[in-house]
Amino acid sequence: SLNCLKSCGMSIAEMKQYLALCMEGEGTIPERKVILAEKKETLLKSITELQKAVDDIIIQAKKDGQLEAIAQTWLHTTLPQDF
Repeated sequence: SLNCLKSCGMSIAEMKQYLALCMEGEGTIPERKVILAEKKETLLKSITELQKAVDDIIIQAKKDGQLEAIAQTWLHTTLPQDF
């Protein structure tokens, strides 16, 4: 369905191409399979890139938390209490 193609991230031009092939009949099934396989690979690559970005954020947040703890420890041990 069009909703499926849209949710897969297909552009309008790609959807038109795919639907035109559908209208041509069963003889275009191999070509349609190629289009879907390529879109699947693109989506899987995007998932991998997004997961790496999430992982990077988690790592940075952990580093920030560690740096904050170190800074707090340093501030409490090196500055006078009334500072």
